[in-house]
Amino acid sequence: MALVSWEDHPALVLSAKHNMVSFLAVSGDLQRAKDLLGDSRRLYIDLGDRTYLLRLRWLDGYLARQLGDLKTSETLLLMTRDGFLEQGLELDAALALLEIAEVYVSQGRTSDARKLAAEVIPVLESYGAHRQAEAARRLFRLAG
Repeated sequence: MALVSWEDHPALVLSAKHNMVSFLAVSGDLQRAKDLLGDSRRLYIDLGDRTYLLRLRWLDGYLARQLGDLKTSETLLLMTRDGFLEQGLELDAALALLEIAEVYVSQGRTSDARKLAAEVIPVLESYGAHRQAEAARRLFRLAG
C-alpha cells in the first residue's frame, strides 16, 4: 500500500484500506479494524463515491454487530441494503441482507433470519456466489 499514492490512485488506496479493515474484522482483530477504519473514514468522504460510502456504512454495521451493538448494526445494514438497491447493486444488497440475517440470529429472531436467508439464496445463486449461498443455507438451517 505504501507504493501507491492517494493523489495518483485514490480508489485503489481506499479499496486496499477497505479490504484490510474487512480482513481484520473477519479475523476477529476488531480493535485494529476499528482503528484503521477511523483513520480511513476521511478517505471515503474525500473520494465522495456513493458506492464506497455504502461500503463504509456496511463496515460500520458489521463492526457494530461484532461488538454486540445489534440495533445499530441492523439499522446500518438495512440502510446499506437500501442504498445498494438504489444503485442497482443487487448482489451487494443480497450480501447485506445476509449480514442482517446474522444480526437477527444474534437477536434470537430466527423466523426473520430464515425469511431473509431464503430470500437471498436465489439471488446469490443467480450471481454465481455459491459460497455465500451455502452460507445462507447454513444460516437457514441454524435458524430453523
